[in-house]
Amino acid sequence: MTKAKHVSIKLVNLVVIISILSTGLILALIYIINLRNDKLIISKESPEHKHTLIYNKKLSQENGKPVYTCPMHHQITSDHPGNCPICGMTLVKKKTTEVNITQKADSKSISNDSTEMNEISVSPSQQVLANIAVDTVKRKIISKDINTVGRITYNEKSLIHVSSWIAGRINILSINFTGAEISKGQKMMEIYSPDLVATQQEYITAYESYLRLKNSSFKDIADSSASLLGATRQKLLLLGIKDFQINELQVTKKPKINVAIYAPASGVIVKKNIQEGQYVNTGDILFDIANLSNVWMEADVYEYEIKNLNKGENIDISTDTYSGEIFKGVITFISPSLDPMTKTVKVRAEFKNVNYKLKPEMTVNARIHSISGKILVVPRTAVIITGKDPVVWVQKKEGVFIPKKVKLGQPTDEYYSILSGIKEGEKVAVSGSFLLDSESQINSMSDMPVTKETNISTSEKIINPNSDFSKGLK
Repeated sequence: MTKAKHVSIKLVNLVVIISILSTGLILALIYIINLRNDKLIISKESPEHKHTLIYNKKLSQENGKPVYTCPMHHQITSDHPGNCPICGMTLVKKKTTEVNITQKADSKSISNDSTEMNEISVSPSQQVLANIAVDTVKRKIISKDINTVGRITYNEKSLIHVSSWIAGRINILSINFTGAEISKGQKMMEIYSPDLVATQQEYITAYESYLRLKNSSFKDIADSSASLLGATRQKLLLLGIKDFQINELQVTKKPKINVAIYAPASGVIVKKNIQEGQYVNTGDILFDIANLSNVWMEADVYEYEIKNLNKGENIDISTDTYSGEIFKGVITFISPSLDPMTKTVKVRAEFKNVNYKLKPEMTVNARIHSISGKILVVPRTAVIITGKDPVVWVQKKEGVFIPKKVKLGQPTDEYYSILSGIKEGEKVAVSGSFLLDSESQINSMSDMPVTKETNISTSEKIINPNSDFSKGLK
């Protein structure tokens, strides 16, 4: 019983396999016949009417009868209304022509050698129905906005490193936290340095000697004492001592153990590297001071937008922190090199930072306003980009349009710049261009030349659309 069941299953499987193979062979045969039968004519008869459909060939219009075609398959034409045998769509009526096929083929070959493609004639009523509007090609000053993301940084021109001019110990630290605001001339700390104490004493001695010898009858001696005083004074200045501190030594005639160090500029302490009681060496960085009243914004701009960048152009930035507020600045630097990893160029702009609203390391949205000179432009709606070459439809005369290939420049939100193809003053279709292009494509399909080998008449052999082959074609 089990063996018989096993044999039965094998037979069923064999039948299924044979059925699949047979179906595949039939479909392949239909496909091969379809490819080879370029001269196929399909006719459909019904009790009401009889008409002819030609597949892949143009129906002769020499007799002046109306011709119907499929909107999706322009190779399907008929001398009577009906349905497309491929997709089933209703055939639409085409305009008849008095020119025979041979003349059409000749005129088409001439048109191919011309610089202009087929022209389309549109009546005034058709222009209104198709919403076809024209505009004049002209030169305009156009602006293009470049949107990017930037980062607020310190203005390096106002960033100051306060370093130690002498070796010593910080006995008193007046500015003892990062972020403290400081004014120029404000005391920052007091330092003890044996070298500084000794130099003060040298100056006091030289000053007293100068007072004694400045009125000497020996001019060389008076000049020598004055020269020594000047040298010791310059030494104190090089150690960071101010003029008013040196003048105090001339009055007190006593060296100071702790010498005050004053801020060289106003700003904010963005970095503090010392603590009170710490020993420092000559050249050690003690503080970093930044003037935040003027900050930089750095942003990355992609390579293809570099040609739109220029120094001095305006830039607006905004941030979620101050919603709705726009900060205005100016581009001051464009990097001469390209980042090899991101393929971007670094752009820098300066901003006045009122009330210190813009904080370093803050992320902002940036919009660069790039303005070009007067260039030839057309509205973006006038350009059709469907293939290799963009096309605009130029009004040759009232109601007549011809397509012209153009070379486009940089686009903006509203316009395309034109490098070549059309001239200033010409009129182009700015709406309804796609309808003109579609009509041109349909005419091009219907005007395809027919060779002697494929020029067939409606009296040739007809295949019934209800046949198996016609059903397979559908």
